[in-house]
Amino acid sequence: MNAIQLPAVTHEFSTLMQSRGQTVSHGDLEFVSLISAAWQSERTNPNPIVFAAECGFGKSTLLELFLRHKTASDPYFGAIIVKQKRDEVEALSVAINRNLTEDGREQVRYRRAFAIRGYDPLQMTYRSYRKQFERQAYYPVVIMTAEMLARQSSMRLLDRFSSFYDGDRQRRPRRLLIIDERPVITRNHSVSVEDVNRLIVDVRAIGLRKYNGKEANYFREFLEYAQRLRHEIESCSVAARIEPVDFEYTLPEELRKDWGDDYEGDNFDMLGTFESAIRFGGAVSFRRGGVPVVSVSQRIYYEWTQYNSFILDATAKTDPYYASDKFDVIEAPTPHLYRNVYFNVCPSENLSRSFFEAHPQSFDEVAAMVKEIAAKQRKTMVVFYKEHLSRLEELLAEEIECGAVLTKHFDSGRATNEYKDCDAAIFLGWLLKGDTYYPQVASAIYSELLPLDHDINISGIRYSDARVESFKTGELVTERIQDVHRIRPRSSTYPINVYLFHRDGEIIRKIIESFPGSIRREFTPLRRLSGKVTHADNLIGYFQKMESGQRTKSKEIYESLGISARQFSRLQEDPRVVEAMRQYRVIKDRTFYSKL
Repeated sequence: MNAIQLPAVTHEFSTLMQSRGQTVSHGDLEFVSLISAAWQSERTNPNPIVFAAECGFGKSTLLELFLRHKTASDPYFGAIIVKQKRDEVEALSVAINRNLTEDGREQVRYRRAFAIRGYDPLQMTYRSYRKQFERQAYYPVVIMTAEMLARQSSMRLLDRFSSFYDGDRQRRPRRLLIIDERPVITRNHSVSVEDVNRLIVDVRAIGLRKYNGKEANYFREFLEYAQRLRHEIESCSVAARIEPVDFEYTLPEELRKDWGDDYEGDNFDMLGTFESAIRFGGAVSFRRGGVPVVSVSQRIYYEWTQYNSFILDATAKTDPYYASDKFDVIEAPTPHLYRNVYFNVCPSENLSRSFFEAHPQSFDEVAAMVKEIAAKQRKTMVVFYKEHLSRLEELLAEEIECGAVLTKHFDSGRATNEYKDCDAAIFLGWLLKGDTYYPQVASAIYSELLPLDHDINISGIRYSDARVESFKTGELVTERIQDVHRIRPRSSTYPINVYLFHRDGEIIRKIIESFPGSIRREFTPLRRLSGKVTHADNLIGYFQKMESGQRTKSKEIYESLGISARQFSRLQEDPRVVEAMRQYRVIKDRTFYSKL
């Protein structure tokens, strides 16, 4: 295999990133060389290697440069490349196949990369969808989404991408597998009696079509397990957990292959969900009308050792999805220092979803706090709960209209450039995904049935099983790190302010540690975000309304508030009052208070 000249890739990477206004350090270039050399190695990795290149490092840019250089210099080079979104798959395919003259004019495109497209009945027939899996074998590089990779892997069909035909129609191996961002490791679905009945019909129909009207050999065994699962669901009368039907069960390979080849419906994942429900059981809830439903987490198994497998994931160090499998995580030798990032932490509030539902008046107070923060910033990203976001947006309509505030809801995807110009981020809460979600997903990851037991304290929900608790904490931390990186702190040339509200100091510590060189500051909201209005709130309101230059005797203030001199004296030590006096520029002069 022809090796590309690494200095050429490194130099082009450096030049391109600097043209985008990015600073590229000597350590960054060392990491680029390390990654590129690893991708060229013909040695099979015993475990997938995860390069934890930081957000904003330029890992997607490096991947494109490497593939363009490699496909141009080595006719026998082959690779499987995985991106997160369809448009990213198309864009990378176009970039690799682009054929430009020296003066930049387009010529007939190269046949170097093939983009696998997901089935869309509005754009293709099912026959043309299946045909592309044959066509891809004549391109050195095949590119697909993470969802497509998961689907092919779950059906044990990834081997169809393991080789290609070169220009002389000689079969060449595709040993290199590169996944940009974390692959799909688990899926979460619900299963009802109706779902099981529909699955029975679908499996039987596929077998009849495949074997000329005869039932497939695997159908009777499948039907037995399906009937047992259906009975378990039908027997549910309270929200609880159904136990596994058979922890050792696996789908017959013939059924798995037939399903992958012939299923044309919109519920492709149900067969894998069925297998997980048989092996791990699930958590029971009830739909309207008392219909029992079982929530199931399905693990996707990849044949990592068949390829030289690499993953590019900035948050791999904290991401709990890498906990069970043997992944080798490699971080940049010289991490970026975020000396321009300030974490403003309020440890007295959690701002949970249930809190806002129980205290509707808090929307006004939170919106007022956001306005006060945004007034000091160029542009502020505000993150809130999806179901309540529209109400908050109504209260921030003026700030949104003038571009001072951009809003988003929790769990709205990883990559976007929409917020890159923000110099502040306010996270109004934390997205907890339900009591049973974390034990179910952790059970799938560890291939072990883990308990649902938990309790709730002032910091939130705590699970009795250490692996479940670690998974919950890791996911919260990782999601928050990813959201902070949406405002591009690595490339920013001005101070970045991040506002966090949480009583769990461990979660806050892990987030801040992921930004070396950043500074933590205690943040005390002047407004009462939760609970009843207190004398401190009234005093803060008084200071806020004072006119500039106003000088008022202390007796006049505490009498107007209906409190005693002693109560007024104690309020001077309240952290929120102290902060209010600082922000509103109110000073004490013996028995008088003056606003500058």
